[in-house]
Amino acid sequence: MPVVYETGAGAFSGAVSTLDTAVFTIGSQTDRVLVVGVVFNTASETLNTVVYDPAGVNESLTAFDSQFAAGNLKLRFWYRINPTAGASKIVRATWSGTAIGEQAVGAALFSGAHQTTPLTNQTTNSGNSANPNLAAIGAAVDDDYLMDGVIAETEVSEDAGQTFVFKNGGLAFSVQDGSVAGDIMSWTTGPPGNWAQLGVRIAAAAAGGGGLALPWQPRHTNLQGPTGATMLPGGMTPPSKV
Repeated sequence: MPVVYETGAGAFSGAVSTLDTAVFTIGSQTDRVLVVGVVFNTASETLNTVVYDPAGVNESLTAFDSQFAAGNLKLRFWYRINPTAGASKIVRATWSGTAIGEQAVGAALFSGAHQTTPLTNQTTNSGNSANPNLAAIGAAVDDDYLMDGVIAETEVSEDAGQTFVFKNGGLAFSVQDGSVAGDIMSWTTGPPGNWAQLGVRIAAAAAGGGGLALPWQPRHTNLQGPTGATMLPGGMTPPSKV
């Protein structure tokens, strides 16, 4: 089953300790995973928690891998396997310390995702140019999906093939089919400036157990007929070996 991007929401602010996304709906899709990117620009603020539906089911998200920092530009992904379905939900991120810079949160819901290790292949990049980009986020896999976050000093625009989840100025998140190889997550800025980018691969759900399901199961593994021939249910005799 391929991963499917279902919906997304985000929010932007500057110098706050709590930031809530816009409301969104989580349905009853199979093999759901909620992936949340957080980007912020500060030297003295620490990202503490990311929570889904804090006023309701209050489900905590798990931080994936490590936070990426390029100077004061910081990014990290969080996820929740099989979040509780419901309408008018939000994701809330909280910080501690002195809030002095811009912040953004981007939440994306995927179905058909792996239910044990949904995120893989964290990839980072940073620079000072007009083209933030990530080289291949792991090997291209037809059934996977990709998500990235970018924070730049100037406004960004996503390249063709990417669907933006949320964008405000130079802080943005996008998703893209995971079968694409090469420079697969790319943005264009206005004037060149400092930027940092973080991407992950959303892995497809594990395939079910293989094998042909028989309409019957023998109670014994060696049924013998009156002459010692192996018998199948219903009195059938298997063909002899050639």
